[in-house]
Amino acid sequence: MCVGFSVAFFSRRFDAVVAVIGTLDFSAFAGMTFDELVQGTLTNQIVTENVRTLVNQFITAIEAIPNFGNLVFFSYLIGLLLFMLYRMFVGLCDVSVMCQIVEFMESNAFRPFSWYFFKKIGWSFRFLLCQFVMTIWLDAIIICSSMGLFLFFETVFGGFTALSFIVTAVVLAILYVARHTLFSLWLPCMVVDATKPWTAFKKALSLIPYHFGSVFVKYLLTMGVSTLLTLATLILASLVGASPLWSALGSLISFAGFYVNKNVGAVEYFESQQKPYFSVRLKIPSINEIEQHSPNA
Repeated sequence: MCVGFSVAFFSRRFDAVVAVIGTLDFSAFAGMTFDELVQGTLTNQIVTENVRTLVNQFITAIEAIPNFGNLVFFSYLIGLLLFMLYRMFVGLCDVSVMCQIVEFMESNAFRPFSWYFFKKIGWSFRFLLCQFVMTIWLDAIIICSSMGLFLFFETVFGGFTALSFIVTAVVLAILYVARHTLFSLWLPCMVVDATKPWTAFKKALSLIPYHFGSVFVKYLLTMGVSTLLTLATLILASLVGASPLWSALGSLISFAGFYVNKNVGAVEYFESQQKPYFSVRLKIPSINEIEQHSPNA
C-alpha cells in the first residue's frame, strides 16, 4: 500500500527531474575537459569552471520547473509520512514475533502470534515509540539523500539514467542494511532479558560492534534475496497480468524476509550471551510414551 502511494505521488516529480537532466549538455562538459587534458592545459581552475557551468545550467533548468520548491518540500514530507506509516504497521508486529522466536529458542514451545500480539500490545507501543525516536533521523537521512545521490550519479555517469538508478539503489540498500544491523540486537535483548526498551538499547549498542560484520552480511543476503524475488514477482505479474495471486506471493516473500531477519538478530544475541537454544523442533515424549516403548514394559 505504501509503495503504491509512493509511486503514484512521486512519479511526476521524478519524471520532471529526469527531463531536466536530459536537457543538460554532458557531452560538451566531457568534451571540453578531454580537449584540455589532451592539450596539456587542464588545470584545477578549468575543471572548476566547467563544473560550475554545468551546475549553473542544472540550477537554471530546475528553477524553470513550475512550483519546484513546493514540489520538493511536499515530496519529502509525503515520503516521510508514508515511511512512518509503514514502520508503524511493521513495528507493531516486532515484539510479538520476537517473543515467539525467543520462546521457541528457550523452551522448544510455540504459542500463536495473536496471543503475544494482544498480551504484549503495551510493550509493543513502548518499543515502537523508542525505536521511532532513535531511528527516524537515520531513516530521514537515507530517504532524503536518495534524490541527491541520483543527481550526483547522473552527473558522474553523463546522463545514463538506468546506470545512475542502479548505483543509487545499491548505495541506498547498503545504507539501509547497515541501519538495520546497527539496531539488530535491541529487540532480542529486550525480550530475552525482559527489560525496558532504553536499558536494552544501551546493552545492545555496546554488543553490536563485535557482531556488526556477521549480522550485516546475513542481513544483506536475506534482504537481497527477498528484494530480487519480489522484483521477479513484479516482472512476472507485468508479463502475465495482474492477479491477487501475485500480490499474495509478494506479501509472502516480504514476510519470510522479515521473519528470517528477526531470527538472525535473536541467534546473534543468544550467541553473544553464550545462551543455549533450540534450532529445530523436537518431539519430547511423555512419560506414558516412554513407558510404552520401554523394553521392560
